[in-house]
Amino acid sequence: RCSHRGSTSLEQQCPWSPRHGALLQGRAQDRTHAGVLRPTDDPGTALVPPAPRLASFVRHYWISSNAEATQHVIVPDGCLDLVVETSHSGADLWLYGTTTRRSKVSIRPQHLYVGVRFQPGQGRHFFRSAARELTDTRVRLDVDHWAPICDRLTRGGLDDLAIGRGFDQLLSEQLRQRPPERSSVDQALRTIVDRRGPVRVEELARSTGIGRRQLERLFLEQVGVSPKTYLKIVRARRVLDALFRRPTSSLSALAAELGYADQSHMSRELRELLGAPPGRLRAKGVAFVQDPSALAP
Repeated sequence: RCSHRGSTSLEQQCPWSPRHGALLQGRAQDRTHAGVLRPTDDPGTALVPPAPRLASFVRHYWISSNAEATQHVIVPDGCLDLVVETSHSGADLWLYGTTTRRSKVSIRPQHLYVGVRFQPGQGRHFFRSAARELTDTRVRLDVDHWAPICDRLTRGGLDDLAIGRGFDQLLSEQLRQRPPERSSVDQALRTIVDRRGPVRVEELARSTGIGRRQLERLFLEQVGVSPKTYLKIVRARRVLDALFRRPTSSLSALAAELGYADQSHMSRELRELLGAPPGRLRAKGVAFVQDPSALAP
């Protein structure tokens, strides 16, 4: 297990992946060996799938190198990320919590950034911290258990697949040492995936067999936000998915389809979470979205 060495707000200076492990919406993608994905216009960015045995815990590993940008925009997705920043002088290790608003973070050009994006609620199997302690912030971790992969990244010479397999080995070892425990939150998250449409917190509680207040406490502890906030995040990302896949669709019809009271309700929530209403997002495109494959959980 990793121990903390301090924390900072996401609005403060901090290293970050220029793509936050992303293949961006609307960009051409190449699938290379073993399922590694890479945008054709950004060969320095790649997504590596985890081993099948880890797929319920890890969404993907991401690698970003040789970036020229000095800032990156991130939007809420309900996930935790373990981030390794490496340069010739060594490696820094950070754990980023889920976010509740659009944020800009600083990055260091030409550094290598590698990350593990955990599935919502699944970081609990690998870190001591409650997810609520990490929301909208980051903590520096001691290299500790992660020293083997950090050392290899610092030395260089690893291809994308080798990086992914290195994390597979370390995460699998952690699960062997401390087998994962089931949680009512896992059932609630599955219900959200299965429904794909509007769902109320009361329905989630009934699906898990526990009370609403207990579910809210567990969500804060394991996901980092309340069930209500997480449902807002999921719905906002489904709006983005629809804007990308159906660019000429009516915004009022989209609001009704996704369970908003009306178009203005949808606009308020998107402005709160993503920093812009749907009309502006449609005009600008949605290229800042970290992970298009996960837009509609």
